[in-house]
Amino acid sequence: MPVPILMRLERYEQYSMKLKKKYAQPDGWYLETHNTVNVDIYRKFGFELMETGNVPRINIKHYAMLKK
Repeated sequence: MPVPILMRLERYEQYSMKLKKKYAQPDGWYLETHNTVNVDIYRKFGFELMETGNVPRINIKHYAMLKK
């Protein structure tokens, strides 16, 4: 039985908040994307790829980036 969409969004939000806490810096910019093409675009603006993975139980590829 598929997981209802609201439960999926809640799990994603929990995952996202963990990453934000892990990489949050007062003098930096943090962003998330799910599109591989965007990673190269953000790199051109000075962002570094900090973490890549799948959102638990949702199977969405996730990229966490930081600009210091």
